[in-house]
Amino acid sequence: MVVILSTLMLSFKRPGVTLGLVIVMFGLEQFLQTRSVFFLNRSNIVNIGVGGVVGLASVRWFLKNQRKFSIESVQIASILLIVFSFASQFWTLAPKEFNQYYGKAIPYFALYLLVAPVITLDKKGVRNGIKSALCVGIPLVILFVFLVDWEGRGIRLAAPTVSNGVKKWYSPPLALSSMAAYVGILAVIVVPKQRIFQVLNFVAFALAFYVAYRTQSRGQLLAMGFVTLVCYPLANQASNLKGLFATLAGFIVLAAVTYFAFSQLNLGGVNRWNEESFQKSFDGRGHMIERLFLAWSSGGAGVLLCGLGSASSFKVSGFYVHNLPAEILGELGLVGISLFLFIYGQVVIKSMNIFRKLEHYPDSRREAVALVGLFMFSSIISLKQGSLFSWPHLFFFAITISQMERHSRQIASQGNMLKQMLYMQSAQMVPSEAVHSR
Repeated sequence: MVVILSTLMLSFKRPGVTLGLVIVMFGLEQFLQTRSVFFLNRSNIVNIGVGGVVGLASVRWFLKNQRKFSIESVQIASILLIVFSFASQFWTLAPKEFNQYYGKAIPYFALYLLVAPVITLDKKGVRNGIKSALCVGIPLVILFVFLVDWEGRGIRLAAPTVSNGVKKWYSPPLALSSMAAYVGILAVIVVPKQRIFQVLNFVAFALAFYVAYRTQSRGQLLAMGFVTLVCYPLANQASNLKGLFATLAGFIVLAAVTYFAFSQLNLGGVNRWNEESFQKSFDGRGHMIERLFLAWSSGGAGVLLCGLGSASSFKVSGFYVHNLPAEILGELGLVGISLFLFIYGQVVIKSMNIFRKLEHYPDSRREAVALVGLFMFSSIISLKQGSLFSWPHLFFFAITISQMERHSRQIASQGNMLKQMLYMQSAQMVPSEAVHSR
């Protein structure tokens, strides 16, 4: 809670620092649940605190900037998609499951899609948010590595929880590994100029990778490595093939070592990297997707257009299908998937515009690449875990990239104006110098 209060105080001058809490929120929640039963029994108290701090910062920025507000097409499409998903409760095949899962997600979507994006309107909002995420996230990763007890695939909680009649002592591993991956990606892409901090950032990446390793989250590990491979050269504008192939070789070696470790080491009776475990997961999720697709495609025109309704996969496939695009197509139909694809298309276009406009602004370029990296990571993970109600941060990253594209236009425009002024000054100085030379 000290972290939240400290961020609140800093937000009076730098509202963007609150975005760091948005990125590492679930990791902070899990760490506190290992320390005290109070936080375990009140699992939403940290999230409520983060939401309150971000909300206050957004309101202050909004009032301070004379109620200026702009909304990008990506944000509009994201809001429409979520509104449509909630409207589908009127025709869903699983109203009970909809209320159980989607009802709890409303505050998170409000935070990620409406409240937090206000802060990204600030030119320094993203920069301060990334710094804050590293300042809070790196110590969290260190705590997870050295100062908590591990139980199974997660960290040992202060007391056991009961899930589907089974008593568990460990925290949900996927949320923890995703938070660690966010921190690791930011640490390796937004590398400071000072050598000592560069070393610390790469150590932080290694520790974050280790946290994901301990949770045995296969998708997070592979996605983290892939995103690093793609984004590190982009952030540093690597143009030679030698550097790219060196990075690729490092990733292959790291992946091979990780696979060997999972395959050979004693992991407490839990080993998710053997061939049998891979095949079982692949077949199970593929079967659920197939059943949902068949139910959607065999429906009438209304089903094809609007889908079976959110949470219908619980009835059709037995559970949510662990694949976000497939879920949106089956449950929200052509309307939902069109909005979803529009968001992705805009992110690709705006990302390319950002990289082009920030070519000569390395610090801003790294921050933009870091955001794209977080979006890429979330997109990859959404193909193998979670449901729409659990992915508000994916749309937040898309909205933030859209806002940053607007900032990049302003930065490039100001840079061009400065170049023109310098050119005009130099042109005016040339005649006078010529006179003196005579």
